[in-house]
Amino acid sequence: MHRERQKERDLEALVKRFKTDLHNCVAYIQEPRLLKEKVRALFEKYVQRADMVEIAGLNTDLQQEYARQREHLERNLATLKKKVVKESELHRTDYVRIMQSSTWQGP
Repeated sequence: MHRERQKERDLEALVKRFKTDLHNCVAYIQEPRLLKEKVRALFEKYVQRADMVEIAGLNTDLQQEYARQREHLERNLATLKKKVVKESELHRTDYVRIMQSSTWQGP
C-alpha cells in the first residue's frame, strides 16, 4: 500500500514538472524554431525508449488502417468516375436524339 501511494505521489510530481515545463514552452509561441527546440527537448526528457517502441507499433497500425481506407476510397472514386462518364454519355445521346427529332422552324 505504501509503495502504491509513493508511486502515485511520484507520478503526480512528474505530471506537475511536465506541466511547468510545458508552460515554459508557451513563452516561445511567437518563435517557431525555438518552440520546436523546446518541445523536442520536452519529448526527449519525458518520453522513454520503451514508450517509443509502443508508439512505433501504434504508428504501424495507423499506417495500415490509413492505407486500407485510402484503397477503399480510391475504389469508390473510380466507380463514381465510371458512373459519371456513363451518365454523361447517356445524357449526350438523349440530347442529340431530342435535337434531331425536333425540327427548328425559323421565322
